[in-house]
Parts: sequence; structure tokens; C-alpha cells
Amino acid sequence: MPIISVKNLTVKYGNREVFSGVSFDVEKGDYVGIAGQNGSGKTTLIKVLLGLVKPEKGEISIDGISLNNFNTWGKIGYLPQSLALSNPLFPASVKEVVALGLLSEKIFPKRIGPKDEERIIAALELLGISDIKDKLIGELSGGQQQRVFLAHALVCNPEILILDEPTTALDPEIRGIFFGILNKLNKEKGVTILLISHDVGYIGNFAKKLLYIDKKAVFFGPFKNFCDSKEMENYFGENLQHSICHQH
Repeated sequence: MPIISVKNLTVKYGNREVFSGVSFDVEKGDYVGIAGQNGSGKTTLIKVLLGLVKPEKGEISIDGISLNNFNTWGKIGYLPQSLALSNPLFPASVKEVVALGLLSEKIFPKRIGPKDEERIIAALELLGISDIKDKLIGELSGGQQQRVFLAHALVCNPEILILDEPTTALDPEIRGIFFGILNKLNKEKGVTILLISHDVGYIGNFAKKLLYIDKKAVFFGPFKNFCDSKEMENYFGENLQHSICHQH
């Protein structure tokens, strides 16, 4: 059974159709790169998977359960594109930001207990940021902040991790380290990853599969199949096709 199943999904904003007829299945342990031009519907698709946007038509299931009847908390970790907490005036420490990832599961009063502390420390250690746990988030570099927010997304031990353009503001060296962390999570811990990236050539170094959206699902499958596809060559042109699949 796929961990995520999307069938014939159509989404509209008012009278404007964002995309239509999108179908794909994500298997447990997959690492899927999601690509497409600006306005193609990538971020909207993620919002639908998170239950933040209601589709016009179609069905989504997580572990065989309809999204309409499913509480995504604890199953899905999310790292959005814009991080409001990176405001340098935001008065929270690294440890406090990570702890926020646990509060949505709690009823009032929302308190962090000893077992929660263990999970927070484990997330900090996993991302290699235990030594900065008491620093304010606004004092950190862009790369350090991204690790903190990734720890925030991982502290609830999700089976699925969704990231929207997570490395846009990072320099190449830090970006490589960040992708290395994601690769380790996928291979060693079996976390299923869906990652939106504008850099479709670079993502081919890490992801196992590609979902390319252009108002519809233009392609979904392994990068090798994308690279060998004559249909995709006709759609993209040979040079762009091979820069995307990263096989040559």
C-alpha cells in the first residue's frame, strides 16, 4: 500500500484552475523531487497534502486512510519556504523553537515533560545543533536556522517529511551539507521525503523519483525513466531533459 496516494486531483483558486487530473503514488521510503515552473502548482499541491487547501475534485489517502478522516500530526513533518521565525527579533532559543514542534499534540495546559525533553535533545543531536541549543534563533546563520527548523519538523518523528524550497537562501557548501542530512534521514531512518526545488538539475543528485508539474502531472517516476523518455524529450527538449534527470 502506498504511504501517499493521489487520484485525479484538481484544485482551483476562485475561477482559476491551478492544476487538474494529478495522480501519483508515493511508496514508503521514497525520496521524491517535485519540480515545475513558477505558478505550476507545486506549493499548492503540498498545501493540499497537508490539509490546508481543499481540492475541487480528487482523492488523497495517507496509509490507506482518506485525508478527510486523517490527522496528519505526527505522520507528516513540514518545512515551509518562508520561515517567519527567522526574524532576528524573535525572542526564542533554538531549543524552544524545536519544542514548538511538540505542542500541537498536547491539550491545555500545553507543557513540555521529561519524555518531550528526550525527544527534543534527540532531534538536536540528529541535526548536530546541540551545542547551540541556548542561542536565540535570530543570532544564527542561514544554514544553522535551516537545521533548527528541520529539527522542529522532525521532533515528532514523522514518517513523511515535506520541504518547500528548503535551500534557496543557502550557499553551495551549506546546501550540500543540508542535502546530506536529508539523504541520511531517507536512507538510514526510512523517512519518506517530498521536496520542492526550483533547481531541477541539482535535485537529481539526491532524489529517487521526479514529479514534474505543469498544470498537470507531466511526469512521475525514476529519473532514469525521465531521461530515457522520448515523450519528455519532445516536451522539454534534449538539453533541458538531461539537465533535469542528471544522468549525463
